[in-house]
Amino acid sequence: MERLLKIKKMRKILLWTTILSFIMVVLTTIPLLVNYLKGTEPKFPIFVHLHVWFGAILLMVVIIRIIMNRKTLKAML
Repeated sequence: MERLLKIKKMRKILLWTTILSFIMVVLTTIPLLVNYLKGTEPKFPIFVHLHVWFGAILLMVVIIRIIMNRKTLKAML
């Protein structure tokens, strides 16, 4: 029972981490896209760093969620 509660809590944390990191990737994409279309360098390089870091976080969390879902599906079969 305790293990089930821990798994549910972990899934909830992973879900919110996925949502927040995706939102941050999208928000940091906007100024980078505008600069790209203008053909200029970004005025604030922090957007590039934030975009890369939140993208890496998103990738790691999605991989963890896929692994967890595969284990759940195998346990159900």
